[in-house]
Amino acid sequence: MERVSVVIPLYNHERFIEQTIDSVLGQTLTPFEIIVVDDGSTDRSAEILRGLRQAHPEIIFWSQPNQGAHQTLNAAIHRATGEFIAILNSDDLYSPQRLDACRDLMRNQPDAAAVVTAVRFVNEAGEEQESPWYQNARAYFHQVGDLSLALANANLVVSTSNLFLRRSAFSRVGYFAPLRYSHDLDFCLRLCACGEVIAFLDRPLLGYRLHAGNTISEASHRVDVERAAVLAFFLYLLWRRGSAPQDWKAYLSRFAEILRGNALSALFHYFLGFLWGPPKDALVRELVSPDRELRHYLDGAGIDWRAATQTDTLLAEVSSAIEAERETTIAEQKAWIAKLEETREWLVGQNQRLEETLAQRDQIVSEQSAWIASLEEGKQWLVAHTQRLEAAIADQAAENQSLHQENQSLHQRLQDLASVQGAQQAWIEHLEQSLSWRIIAALNLAPNPPPKHRDSEGDG
Repeated sequence: MERVSVVIPLYNHERFIEQTIDSVLGQTLTPFEIIVVDDGSTDRSAEILRGLRQAHPEIIFWSQPNQGAHQTLNAAIHRATGEFIAILNSDDLYSPQRLDACRDLMRNQPDAAAVVTAVRFVNEAGEEQESPWYQNARAYFHQVGDLSLALANANLVVSTSNLFLRRSAFSRVGYFAPLRYSHDLDFCLRLCACGEVIAFLDRPLLGYRLHAGNTISEASHRVDVERAAVLAFFLYLLWRRGSAPQDWKAYLSRFAEILRGNALSALFHYFLGFLWGPPKDALVRELVSPDRELRHYLDGAGIDWRAATQTDTLLAEVSSAIEAERETTIAEQKAWIAKLEETREWLVGQNQRLEETLAQRDQIVSEQSAWIASLEEGKQWLVAHTQRLEAAIADQAAENQSLHQENQSLHQRLQDLASVQGAQQAWIEHLEQSLSWRIIAALNLAPNPPPKHRDSEGDG
């Protein structure tokens, strides 16, 4: 059964180290050993780790004066005894199946020296974050189908935390170089230059933590200097070992395109030229680390900077590729300028038409303003006329009310008259009856005397 050693360089990550260790302890494949080296932390990181070690004696731990990530990693790797070395920085996280999946891929691809996986990005609270930069880096890798070109374009490995390696790989390509920002990129490119296979497992099994303390968030110009040096050393090593791609010219053309796209052409050319002699220009010398540091890097990377055999040939080839890329860029820029000129002329015509349209619009607005003023006058007349009508209607309503009252009075008087007339008519009818009776009585035709009338005036 293959043994997996997990090495963790620790530096000032008291907020994250417990989660990092927990992600290792929670693996479906139990690591043979966990080696943690504290690189002179000034916070409580070492204290927290000592407490964790009491609960988990399988953790191997020691502290050292601060010497940098590359030296801390190398020290832990030298101490490790497993056939496989898995690296995890003290602020990152393993998914539970990471070690198992990487070990299985190594079994299925015995020629692979390393495995890297897809990456998910998390914030300080462990919440997943989108990374357009990473998505673009992966898209470029799938486009070109060449890992070294993809790494030159953008370090899609992201971090040393993403490296799962055969221990034997270090004896073939060396250990991590003394670089602050690009030691992971340099190591991966050296694997490529030495013909080692890096297998890519397209599963997000590493959680890369984004926070203000990330090294990559420091001054970008320093990152660019190291990156240009790493790319120059990679191309030099690739060319010198005779492991360059078959279509070298096409490869260089693509490489030059990457350098231009990342604004690294000048720095890259400088570092490539440095391989056969230090720079004479004092201003250029100020842009990079001192010569002794660069030579230290070259030694650590396994590059013999003392030998200058045919380096000028490589420089000429790279210069030719960069020049070709520059000419292509100039041609593209000329075509773009011509297109801009056409666009400018079109915009001039559009501007003229727009000015005419605006003039017509101003005239229409003026006419509409006059019409609105006329409407306003009409509105004011209507308001005054309406007020007069409302006053007249109110007067008419008052007059109608008076007439209605008079009509009601007349109607009452008519009713009273009708009542009087009714009474008079009844009395007249009574008189007529009395008169008829008297006439009959006078003629002695009445058998009975007439009834008495109950009128207030008496018998009559």
